[in-house]
Amino acid sequence: MKIIDFHTHPGPKSILTEEFHFPPMTSQTFVNELKRAGISMACGSTFEVSLLSVRDSAYGIQEMNRIAWSYHEDFPDFFIPGLQVDPRFMEESKNELETYAKKGAKLVGELVPGWQGYENMLNDGFYELFDVMQSLDLVLSFHRPGNIFDCEEIAKRFPKLKIVIAHPFYGKDYLNVLGLVKTYENLHLDLSGSGLMAYGMVRYGLDTVGKDKILFGTDFPGYNPQMYVSAVAYEKLTDAELEAVYHENAERLLGL
Repeated sequence: MKIIDFHTHPGPKSILTEEFHFPPMTSQTFVNELKRAGISMACGSTFEVSLLSVRDSAYGIQEMNRIAWSYHEDFPDFFIPGLQVDPRFMEESKNELETYAKKGAKLVGELVPGWQGYENMLNDGFYELFDVMQSLDLVLSFHRPGNIFDCEEIAKRFPKLKIVIAHPFYGKDYLNVLGLVKTYENLHLDLSGSGLMAYGMVRYGLDTVGKDKILFGTDFPGYNPQMYVSAVAYEKLTDAELEAVYHENAERLLGL
């Protein structure tokens, strides 16, 4: 069965593996490891350790976008790059969105405002960039905010912006995000990172929001991709539900 990993982070030295002191990962190794887990395609943005700390110029986001796009150039049938933006550098961020959209970019993020020094995305700077994304018909992926109800404000302000919330968490946090995804047509959820810790989570999620709002994701290389492939396969899903989660929902949102 085809599997699209909606949530990965390419780059030779991702912040997700820095604490484990892993050696730099080549683009070929990145692709090979995902394929070894049975993944057919992948999406994602770069979080390079040295570039996330750049706060005095747009160089950090520009270079991370260049790295992500290079993976697409090397593996055009496998990798779909996600873009980084930063409201501190508004004109440069808009230019990144518009330039890469003309080249065929479909995705922004995963954005993680905390790693860029922002408390949240509820400010005029991010709103201005979200408006540009909406006008360019780009899909937005962002890290689950500390206050999950921030997603509600963004969904209401930008009803035509297709949004994917990253990481379900579990317990009450999972129930809260499912409630928002069910309520707002433009909100979706990927299963990466904190996902799939509890037995029956995917089954419950699909019963709550339907099969068209949840996307497969892993957060590789921060997490073992095979673990997520197996976790979804283990759930009591119909063939139609598996197809939706594994690839059809990503294909529809990204226009593949």
